[in-house]
Amino acid sequence: MSNFKNEFAKFINEGDIRENIINWYDFKPESNILFIGDDIYKYILKNNKVTILESNKEKYENIACKEAKEIINATIEYIIEKDKKYDYIVVSSAIERIEDFINKDMNSGINNLQYFLDKAYKLLSDDGVMLFHIENKFSIKNFSGAKVRSGNSYDTILGNYKGSGIYSKNEITKIIQQTRMKFCRFYYPFPDHKLPSVIYSDEYLPTGNNSKLSYLIYYNPDDTIIFNELEAVREICRDGMLSYFSNSYFIELSNSDKYLSKVKFASFNNFRNKENKLITKMYKEYIEKVPMYIEGEKHIQNIGENIELLRKCKIDVADKIEEGKVISKFQTLKTLDEVINEYILDNRIDLAIELIFKWYKKIKSSFMCIFCEKSALNSTIFEKNGIIIKAENKEKLTFLEKGLYDLIFENIFVELDENLEFKKFIAYDQEWCEDKLPIEFILYRAINNLYEKNKKIYKYINKDELYEKFEILEFVEEFKELENKIQHELLDKNISEMYNKTYSSLTTLEGINSIIENEKGKYERLVESCNKTNLKWQEEYDNINKALNEYRKKDIVYKIRNKLKK
Repeated sequence: MSNFKNEFAKFINEGDIRENIINWYDFKPESNILFIGDDIYKYILKNNKVTILESNKEKYENIACKEAKEIINATIEYIIEKDKKYDYIVVSSAIERIEDFINKDMNSGINNLQYFLDKAYKLLSDDGVMLFHIENKFSIKNFSGAKVRSGNSYDTILGNYKGSGIYSKNEITKIIQQTRMKFCRFYYPFPDHKLPSVIYSDEYLPTGNNSKLSYLIYYNPDDTIIFNELEAVREICRDGMLSYFSNSYFIELSNSDKYLSKVKFASFNNFRNKENKLITKMYKEYIEKVPMYIEGEKHIQNIGENIELLRKCKIDVADKIEEGKVISKFQTLKTLDEVINEYILDNRIDLAIELIFKWYKKIKSSFMCIFCEKSALNSTIFEKNGIIIKAENKEKLTFLEKGLYDLIFENIFVELDENLEFKKFIAYDQEWCEDKLPIEFILYRAINNLYEKNKKIYKYINKDELYEKFEILEFVEEFKELENKIQHELLDKNISEMYNKTYSSLTTLEGINSIIENEKGKYERLVESCNKTNLKWQEEYDNINKALNEYRKKDIVYKIRNKLKK
């Protein structure tokens, strides 16, 4: 376990995913940036002039960053004396040891973070911005049982944690209000600032049913977790309390709100390989997707081809390609996923099913122009992936020359009339396409994704019931295998393996209960077995005594001995 703990700590602190907390941010080109700490983000070194400040001598000597303009071993007061100004000040994990970066009278009564922020204010240019992240003492992760740093579960909640860099939202807000920073914006990274999958803001907070409320949960390998964090977060969102239970905060400070970021939401494809990793950024009027790495430029081109194919099939698309980016007009319409989910949770199953039928009819009629001829089905997506499918089953499927298999409920904005007919049907986020793919597979993915993102609908109608109603139940095993093969090709194997190791080493309350029930069952079976053995032994003993008594009655020697004793 100790080897894996070290491996996981390195994955968190040195892996590429940690860059997600900053790589969505739109820095002005050629900015002067002061980075505080030794764990420099590679992203901010691009097209910027970066000065690194590290107060710890050993950490300072271990910084290897040729791209930095300057690396200084000092406290923040030294920089102030030099009378330098910066467009941005960025603080990473150094916030956990902020006392090392200041020369403060310990008896001043001023909070260390407040003192630091006041000093940082003096270093900002008139339009300067300060960025830092900090852990929330009342995070949902802490409530679920996760340990904070080297402490115990619930330390921060119970007030037992005395380290730096952990505050509630109210505490950090009060500290900021006492500084000279006039404007503040909170962002909410999930699962946290170390391995962000999504980043929300007060301008874009998810509802309990929002399909974007999904992220890769992780814990320390020796944590004991008492409930499902994601399900708890859904309930918190329904009550509008997400900002108070966020696991971490990313905070933006400035003297003017016009210099704060215009991004409302960001998300990342952490599990994907470099060729397919994208960063999604939501602004007020549009959404932008950019490749995270240069290897992803070809993927953007592929998305452009998918957009053109949809238009050829007379399906409206929210996306377009501009300057190597996917740009989508911001939509206020609900997604089809949200509408169907609401109908099911409202126990109007018939309306949900009717809507799915109409979606399926819509895409089938739209894709008629790209149906495959039966004679061209010698080499389909199944053969390509080495999946065996019965010839008679294959005959029942309708194959497409180009199968856009991401045309699921979640990726369609709709407006409905009173008869549940589509007044508007707008596709977006269509990244994937495979040759000679059955349209039934798209239906399978749409239903499967609906249940993956909305677990509570299982209580109202089983997934297999929908498969059967739409006559695809007999193909589900082949479709599952196909889905796994497709997803496997997109995975970053190292990241996937690391998450899997984390989950396998984790202890949950459900897991403990399962172990207890299992051990209890073993004990009960052992007791039952012992009782049966005892009964068998007792029967054997009784039989032996009975046989011995019978023998004695016939034994002459035994009879003589008994008479002599008398």
